[in-house]
Amino acid sequence: MTAVDVHDIREIEEGYRFVKVEGVDLPFDDQSFDLVITNHVIEHVGDYDDQLRHLGEIHRVMKVGGSGYLAVPNCWMLT
Repeated sequence: MTAVDVHDIREIEEGYRFVKVEGVDLPFDDQSFDLVITNHVIEHVGDYDDQLRHLGEIHRVMKVGGSGYLAVPNCWMLT
């Protein structure tokens, strides 16, 4: 399991690694993950174009047939 964020705020470190990420690009190879969870992140990545890039990066790193979970603070914020 891999966690990414701009700050490492883990309380438990055993069992997964942390990768610091700044900006929208994810430092992983294509199709690296079976599951990608993004929990209230998209509203923090920047403007509309950055948000689209964020979604593209999620798609890029997710394996074909993988699953994704996208949580947003307001269902009407995505246009």
